[in-house]
Amino acid sequence: MYFLQEDLNAKDVRSEEQTMLITAKLRGAIKAIGFTVHVRILPESEASTIELSFSYRGFLAIAVALLVIMIVLSIAFFSMVPFVGVILLFMLIHDLSSSSGAFLGSVNDFLLLLERDQDQKLLAESRKRWQADMRKLDILYGRLLDKHVRVWGDAHVLEYKISEYMRIGLTKEEAVRKVADEEGVL
Repeated sequence: MYFLQEDLNAKDVRSEEQTMLITAKLRGAIKAIGFTVHVRILPESEASTIELSFSYRGFLAIAVALLVIMIVLSIAFFSMVPFVGVILLFMLIHDLSSSSGAFLGSVNDFLLLLERDQDQKLLAESRKRWQADMRKLDILYGRLLDKHVRVWGDAHVLEYKISEYMRIGLTKEEAVRKVADEEGVL
């Protein structure tokens, strides 16, 4: 809720804790036109699913009113010139589209930050567990190598996994222990 209110400048943010539903009104460049987003969090085992649904009622009401006004003016003046105001409608659609795109981009960035934070916490816990394990690295690597040669015929997949973990900041020892942990060798 804080993210919606402070970072996205959402108005009328409401929360229903029983159903884990958050409703917020987001505005486009033109303050009268915006959309409502419903964020539902569905808790699962170790992760949660986030459902987003958008309501464009306010925009649709303004778009229909604008269209009716343009039709009435076109008929009243016996001219198609007022009907050219449809361009304004397309500009409003573009504004709404860019606002919802910016919202989704912000939510994506926020969730990536949460995921990185969780990964850092899990990595710290794993490092403690790996340091408590006194098995030698060469024994673990040998077990992994045997397993990969039996399954894959060579060690390319093992080396790839280790290099990927090292690329994200683990030491070689930590990377070998993480692969051994994932594959049930640890």
